[in-house]
Amino acid sequence: MIIKDIDGKTIYKLEEKNLIGANLSGLNLDYADLSDVDLRKAKLRGTSLSRSNLKCSNFMEADLSGAILYGADLSDADLCGADLRGVILCMANVSNTSFLNADINGADFTGSKIDGADFEGCEGFKNATGISN
Repeated sequence: MIIKDIDGKTIYKLEEKNLIGANLSGLNLDYADLSDVDLRKAKLRGTSLSRSNLKCSNFMEADLSGAILYGADLSDADLCGADLRGVILCMANVSNTSFLNADINGADFTGSKIDGADFEGCEGFKNATGISN
């Protein structure tokens, strides 16, 4: 997969599924297939990943604040320690996803499939919507 900016300039070539620490902030990656990709400590502030396949991806300690993940599939993903403040996860699949110690202040999970998700130690759990708090 090749990730390009709005002007068509190549930003990343995804050959080995390794985007550790990558800066993808503000990009439109709707419908992208980033399944099984290592995005630890990546910067995805304000990135649109609506309807993307993010199954089994590693977002440990990534910054996804303000990102739009409407209808995305994050099943079995690792979001431990991630910054998810203000993230839109409406209608997403976060089944069996680990949010251990993530900051979910203001995150919106309305209509999301959350069975088996681990929210242990999450900061802002009471300020997130769409999950039983």
